Amino acid sequence: MVFIKNNQSGHFKSFICFWSNFSNLNVFTSRILILYNTIEFERYIIRECKMAGLKAARTRGRISGRLKINKKKLRQTIALYYSKRFSRNVIH
Repeated sequence: MVFIKNNQSGHFKSFICFWSNFSNLNVFTSRILILYNTIEFERYIIRECKMAGLKAARTRGRISGRLKINKKKLRQTIALYYSKRFSRNVIH
């Protein structure tokens, strides 16, 4: 089994599975190893696609994650709520 790793992150860039390395193992164990490597490679591909999609969204100007709260507006909102002059539906 040969793994080629990405130098920066240490994650797998690609892998090549040679059947000759499994010749001394029984059939069940070799199938499990092949399945495990395939699943691990698929997880890596999914992660790479997700990261590429997030990067593309960032370049288009899309903001991801939790938005920052303006503290001044937050204080004003809390003061309005506790003044009981407005309902919760009006304040937000």
